[in-house]
Amino acid sequence: MAAYSDFVKPVLYDMCGGYRLHDHINKVTKSIFRGTDPQVVFDLYRNALGYDEAVAFDDLPGRGLSPDYVRRETARTVRAVAGQAAVYPGLDAGVSSPEQVRQVTPDDITASVGAALDAGADGYILSRKYSEMRLDTLAAAGAALRARS
Repeated sequence: MAAYSDFVKPVLYDMCGGYRLHDHINKVTKSIFRGTDPQVVFDLYRNALGYDEAVAFDDLPGRGLSPDYVRRETARTVRAVAGQAAVYPGLDAGVSSPEQVRQVTPDDITASVGAALDAGADGYILSRKYSEMRLDTLAAAGAALRARS
């Protein structure tokens, strides 16, 4: 993609990503992995995808994925693009999730912005829709960027 794109946007929604991964694994343990413990399938996914998330499967919706997930996946994308295009990770700045799922906080977005930029991102895209975001989270994203200038 980098050869014919101005930029690449890996979708790194860390907070809602924990819920989404949990939901997906629950679904596949009822179909192709029927009869397999969800923690075993989660561990398989973690190993296959290189997700070094030291969290119990059942804790995923309440914890989300870590800022280190954002750093690792951004760095992986930067390496793969090899300077052929800019990398702007999409960060969870209030992606709609069920109430029981951990919602992004200003501290979370500050950590995600820092992780993305530390990994070599050229910038970031606050995702998903402005109507889903809160002003305190937006302010934190801006402050994190200004702190690096």
